[in-house]
Amino acid sequence: MSTPLRPDERAYTLSTRQGWEEFVSAPPRRRPDLLSAAQIRELPGSARLEYEERRSVWHANLGPLRTPQMRAVHEDLDDIVEANRQDGDKVKGAAVIDAYPAWASRPSPRSSPGNSTSGRSASTARSPRPGTTGFPSRTCA
Repeated sequence: MSTPLRPDERAYTLSTRQGWEEFVSAPPRRRPDLLSAAQIRELPGSARLEYEERRSVWHANLGPLRTPQMRAVHEDLDDIVEANRQDGDKVKGAAVIDAYPAWASRPSPRSSPGNSTSGRSASTARSPRPGTTGFPSRTCA
């Protein structure tokens, strides 16, 4: 059995009209106040738990970060979409965005900052997924 939803939790289903309307009409999440470590320690037990819960929900819902790599992918995707003017019977450009699975981003127990393989970082020293070249994909046109 699941626990009841708290007021700051949003459990809408985007595949239904009601869920979509809840999503688009929901106010933006309010970022919790930024407290120093000393201020957090001074909070009474229940207030501290509530603060940590609000921070946890905030961090769980950050969404994609606009990194330089993300901007480059968006630029490439914009180019592909803007070039999609072919008739329906013609081949159109496509994009595939791929990433290593979660297990590939974890440090290997054998690798440490002072124990890299042939001068490469631990993330590039690992074996790629089966059936891949080992290079991260950007976009394909």
